Amino acid sequence: MTDVTGTIDADSLRQSLNAYREAAAAWLESVGRLGASERQIADRLAIGRMILHRLRRFVQAEDSISLLEHLPGGRGRTEIAETRLPDRLNASAVSDRLITATRNLDAVLRHVGSDRERARRLLASIDDDGRRRVLEDDRRTLFEAESRLQGVEADAVVGSVLVVPASDDQTCNTAGLQLIRGLQAHRPGTGATIYMAWNGYADLRHDGFPVNLDPDADEPLLRDAQASSIADRELISNYEFLRYRLRDDAPLERRVDLGFGEIHPNAGPMEGPDEDDAADFILPTFFPMRQAMMELWLHRTLRRAPESPWATFLQNYRFSPHLGSDMASPTLDRIGDFSRVEDPIEPSDDVLGFRGLRRELLERAAARLDASLGDFEVFRASEPHPPVGSGIQLCWRLASPPDACTRT
Repeated sequence: MTDVTGTIDADSLRQSLNAYREAAAAWLESVGRLGASERQIADRLAIGRMILHRLRRFVQAEDSISLLEHLPGGRGRTEIAETRLPDRLNASAVSDRLITATRNLDAVLRHVGSDRERARRLLASIDDDGRRRVLEDDRRTLFEAESRLQGVEADAVVGSVLVVPASDDQTCNTAGLQLIRGLQAHRPGTGATIYMAWNGYADLRHDGFPVNLDPDADEPLLRDAQASSIADRELISNYEFLRYRLRDDAPLERRVDLGFGEIHPNAGPMEGPDEDDAADFILPTFFPMRQAMMELWLHRTLRRAPESPWATFLQNYRFSPHLGSDMASPTLDRIGDFSRVEDPIEPSDDVLGFRGLRRELLERAAARLDASLGDFEVFRASEPHPPVGSGIQLCWRLASPPDACTRT
């Protein structure tokens, strides 16, 4: 959060950038009468053509961050301001305005410091679009750094949780799927965790079991531990978590698609002791990925509160000694969209879509739950370049507890 002084500095910088853009736009309009191209104008003014080109791009910028990025350097601004325009242009007032705007902008830049990154973040602190843009750039930088550090990355990871009422009419059966597209190892022995059984929902210990929903895949993972695979399966004895890690002999520089599936009978209640009780599932980020998408498939007959499910983005994700324990509060603005999908078979945002393997996994999971894909409402949250150690959390409100008289 920006303090009062920072907000004043950011506002001053934004205003001076806008004033300089308006003055530069008037200046460019005037000098446009000297020729039909930037080369002609630059030659007749004896000014650097690249400086003129950068100034034009600056004027065309649509937001404060872009204005700062395309702002000509100090020498370029000085050269433009000191360029004498021909008398026939009758543009002395235009030149004076640009000179004044240049001086004001330079004074503000000296005040906030010569570090453009600091100026960039100042502007982002008071502008939602700028904040999202800076966050996206930071995430992309982290993705590239983590990819080099860990030696592994993926194009996309999509998690899907299907929830249906159980036969006891009190609890839910769930199926968890995770599909990784374009997993690529850059060096042997990375040791990266690429999957861990689903975390969340009503303090559930992981007493479910993994199910081989895709026995015919090119790179089968969910077989017995002795089967040939690009992953090692590690059994964590405390709560019998299943964690899959890349093997030392993972194929290098070849992208592969992987699928995981698991079924949990009687996973959690449909009703909460309190009116505000919620269930949640979390898609954690174990390794660098370009896009993460989390889906919640709720069966239309599932008893739940009328409020729509919601998504939060967890900046810090830590595995808990039991499932569903309290998680870190979201501290980053969520990037991407979160909306109801009317047609659950429709691809979304070019994130894997429902390609052959994904569609087959979903259909098999629904069949294991005695349901069809058309019986679900689908809710979706998407995050580009999620930081390693973060997670997407999808929550929905449990049904209100029945009245005491109803229970008796």
